[in-house]
Amino acid sequence: MSTRLLDDESIKHIRERFKLLSRPVDVTLLTGQENEEACEFTRQFLTELIEVDDRITLTQGRLGDDDRAAGLTSPALLIGRDLGYAIEFLGAPNGIEAGTLIETLILVAGGEHGLREESVAQLATLTNPVTLHSLGTPTCPHCPTSILLNYRLAVAAPDFVRAIGVNVVDNMDLARRFNVKSVPQQVINGDPESITIGTQAEADYVTQVLEFSTRTSTTREGDIDGE
Repeated sequence: MSTRLLDDESIKHIRERFKLLSRPVDVTLLTGQENEEACEFTRQFLTELIEVDDRITLTQGRLGDDDRAAGLTSPALLIGRDLGYAIEFLGAPNGIEAGTLIETLILVAGGEHGLREESVAQLATLTNPVTLHSLGTPTCPHCPTSILLNYRLAVAAPDFVRAIGVNVVDNMDLARRFNVKSVPQQVINGDPESITIGTQAEADYVTQVLEFSTRTSTTREGDIDGE
């Protein structure tokens, strides 16, 4: 892929947004043999982001058996793992999801989750790790809100919340597994009964996360089905 992804206007906008970066953020990119075009897009996009601001760093690796057992697919982005967060994105961050990645980097760098005090108090009562999936498409205008809400929960409760954003175009097997008919779709601990469609109100969603955290035993490295 030789054509640059970011034009001058996009670079100007991203540079302005990255003024909010308060510390460096590392992104780990894991790739396999599948989805080669998505992998190359993701690699180039991240490279161009680093050219805009070198506080974004890129670590690259191959997707291994343990990664796949943890529910990761190619390409997979692990954002801020060096800072103690379990924030991931599966698939290429293209279309609207490019903006989602930029906002995620700002969120992780600042460590400011932006949740209501009541939500933080509820999350502090978590006793079981919980895995949150938010599935969307690059053309869905509501999907970034869903994905970022899950990421905010992961920032607020890093010891208990693993948040995974999914580009379903690059993850059709996962979309079929979760029976995705409309996006954004949220799934808690892989439990079909937890599925919600559309953006969720923060208070209601946090309550639901607490409820389903006690139904299924899972870990950050656990199966995406919660098995």
